[in-house]
Amino acid sequence: MNKKSISHHHYILGIMSILVVLVIALQNSDTVTVRFLFWGFEMSRFILILLVFAIGFLSGYIFRSARKI
Repeated sequence: MNKKSISHHHYILGIMSILVVLVIALQNSDTVTVRFLFWGFEMSRFILILLVFAIGFLSGYIFRSARKI
């Protein structure tokens, strides 16, 4: 496989991952209580799933960029 083909596969995999996360998030709209250390607050499970996905994506991007340096 050439580099262009691999890059194309990454875009397709990324789009499919986002679609799966959106479907899961849309099906989980209940309110949940989130507790972290001394704090506790309620939020939609939809927002929580998207937030966790975004944190995972950003941390993967940052660590991947740091590894290239």
